[in-house]
Amino acid sequence: MSSLLGEYLRARRALVRPEDVGLRTDPDRRVAGLRRDEVAQIAAISPEYYLRLEQGVHPTPSEPVLRGLARALLLDEAGDEYMRRLVAGVERDLADVAPATPSPEELEHLLAPWPHVPAAVVDRHMDVAAINRMMLVVTRRAVGVGDNVIQYIFSDEFRSFAIGWEPMATQVAAGLRFAGDPTSPRYREIVDDLLVGSADFRRIWARHDAFPWSAGHTTHDLPVFGAVKMTFQNLQIPGTGGHFLAIVTPEPGTAAAEAIAQLALAAQDPDFELPG
Repeated sequence: MSSLLGEYLRARRALVRPEDVGLRTDPDRRVAGLRRDEVAQIAAISPEYYLRLEQGVHPTPSEPVLRGLARALLLDEAGDEYMRRLVAGVERDLADVAPATPSPEELEHLLAPWPHVPAAVVDRHMDVAAINRMMLVVTRRAVGVGDNVIQYIFSDEFRSFAIGWEPMATQVAAGLRFAGDPTSPRYREIVDDLLVGSADFRRIWARHDAFPWSAGHTTHDLPVFGAVKMTFQNLQIPGTGGHFLAIVTPEPGTAAAEAIAQLALAAQDPDFELPG
């Protein structure tokens, strides 16, 4: 059982207030979150057992213990799943098959049905594997094949114009933790780079949030049209070991829909100059 479990338990314990789980709050209390003995009490295990779990030196917890920990730490479904993966000591293959990197032909096929909206294929560590012309247009070529989405979101460049940056940054960090493989050199490279270069990443990463980065809203500063709000969906691609198709769509009948339609039409012209 990896020490990653202990790190996760400690981080989540620090985020739960006593009153959140029906315990009295002592005015002289020196810790913001739960104490180890309080987690043990709610989870119906001994304090010594829980201490060993945080230290990563106890055998695999039983199903009742896992349920108790999820209850004590107020884990949602995604947090519970992530904890169980750490306990198992193996990483969850998002497609439930052996990982496989899509070929260039397969990537082109995946993007082909989406010529009129921004779309890209991103791997489990948020490296861009393929990107269509419309995504290049709406991002002003700020992100391309080989770039990393989370590194860009935590960059000073993105922060300078992003609207609603904090929720987006929290979601993308949680998505990397949930989907990424911490045994991968690429995962460690991305995380280490951000831990060194971004105080905000260090603060957000320390929470150990883990949930899928599957859908939400995003605002893009479109050429000519300015800032428009759209919806993104990240769809898992079976058989690829964690790649997903990222699609950005405007709500029908909105100014954003009109802007995307006009940009898509303009982008069909071979002489159309991509912004950037």
